Amino acid sequence: MVIISNLSGLEDVLNSMEHKSIGYVPTMGALHEGHLSLIQLARKQSTFVLVTIYVNPTQFNNRKDFDKYPNTLDADIRILESEKVDALYVPTFEDVYPNGTDRLPYFDINNLDLILEGKYRPGHFQGVCSVLHRFISLIKPAKLYLGEKDFQQVKVVDTLLKNYLNELDVDLVVGPTVRDAKGLALSSRNKNLSIQGIERASFLYQYVHNQIMHSQFKNEDSRQIELRFNEFLLMNGFDSVDYIIIADPNTLKPISDFNSQARIFIAVFLEGVRLIDNFELL
Repeated sequence: MVIISNLSGLEDVLNSMEHKSIGYVPTMGALHEGHLSLIQLARKQSTFVLVTIYVNPTQFNNRKDFDKYPNTLDADIRILESEKVDALYVPTFEDVYPNGTDRLPYFDINNLDLILEGKYRPGHFQGVCSVLHRFISLIKPAKLYLGEKDFQQVKVVDTLLKNYLNELDVDLVVGPTVRDAKGLALSSRNKNLSIQGIERASFLYQYVHNQIMHSQFKNEDSRQIELRFNEFLLMNGFDSVDYIIIADPNTLKPISDFNSQARIFIAVFLEGVRLIDNFELL
């Protein structure tokens, strides 16, 4: 595996590609099985797999969250080598933001940055768009791999590709959410939970599958379902709930009935760690 640490090194690798098809997996490191599932998918579908590790400051609206984001670069490199990744790009801040971050362009993503995660993390998805627009413009991959766990981010990036990078004809490939044995969605932030916290976090999955999917939820008001779930979490040790919303998976707008597709979106705090998840209901 080639480890690239600056922009000129990236350009050298890309110039030597000889028409290979690049499968690109963007990450912020602290790799887990969810990342590996995307890498393995990329290896099957691409002739050259490139991974980036970059903890992007512009997508953190909370400096404390940025400061405590796990950094496990040495372990990540060993994992990527074992997965036979072709190249790892660990850019500098100057590579990503050559003109700094004071005057970043605004990306029109059909207001997807103002709802759900966007409402509670102002500027988050503009930061995501900034960094991925930069990386995709540089790398020009044939395929881009993202996980369904970050469902709203997938929608945002799909819109970014269509509105701003359409000429590159990048194929967005979405891998399924990877969960542990008790249903907790794998996330780099899980490393900041205690053993007891990991156990408690699995209540998200258990409640949805045992109390919502196995009930006659289609005959109920969606708001009442959301309120009961909220109450359950607060009674079972979660710090707070940012949102529990049943929404249309295409528009991400809340729905009040179940005449069409529905997905439940969740964002909570547990032991000071922010966890997000989503589940298909219909």
